[in-house]
Amino acid sequence: MARTLAKVTQRRSGDRRGCPRFQYCDEAATTVFSGVLEGDLGCSTKFKVKVAAKLGPSLRATGLLMFWVLAIMVPVALVIGVVSGMREGSRLDRVLSMISIATTSTPEYVSGVVLTIIFATWLGWLNGSAASATGTGISFYNFTLPVVTPAIYGMGYVARMTRASMIEVMNAQYIRTARLKGLGFFAVVLKHALRNALIAPFTVIMLLFPGCSPAS
Repeated sequence: MARTLAKVTQRRSGDRRGCPRFQYCDEAATTVFSGVLEGDLGCSTKFKVKVAAKLGPSLRATGLLMFWVLAIMVPVALVIGVVSGMREGSRLDRVLSMISIATTSTPEYVSGVVLTIIFATWLGWLNGSAASATGTGISFYNFTLPVVTPAIYGMGYVARMTRASMIEVMNAQYIRTARLKGLGFFAVVLKHALRNALIAPFTVIMLLFPGCSPAS
């Protein structure tokens, strides 16, 4: 029995000796284990191409996705947080705080599904996935929802941190002194309060930066 199994194994290995594993990638007939060390990442059985040929466009799309997520999330979150902190306790503050809490407490996979159902399935305005961006190119149709979904999630968190920092700075002694000296409200905010209030939010933004990379 053992001799028969050895003969079958030898016959099968001999039949594969001259046949590449993946003919559509022009791979070598024999298995080479040092390919990764030499820069050869092998063949993708899904896309039927070399992994290195698929890796470049995917990394480029991921980089652009991270850029647009931060470009939308950061300015909008800072404006919401600063305005909310300037008007602490007002109706505007309560509305913006409710929106920030709602976006932060909703996971990305929930908001992503809801936005996909509304804008991709029902209305048909947008594409629910950015996978086609590596093949057909990046466009407003296939890149909007993948950008907006993580941006909405991070926007509320940054806005809440900005609001808390802005409230703390506005109650500081040097802000009160500046107001007593006759400086206007917006002058105090722009010249004194804003620069100190943005320290904590930018720390949070840097912590959110790695989370944007696998968003695509």
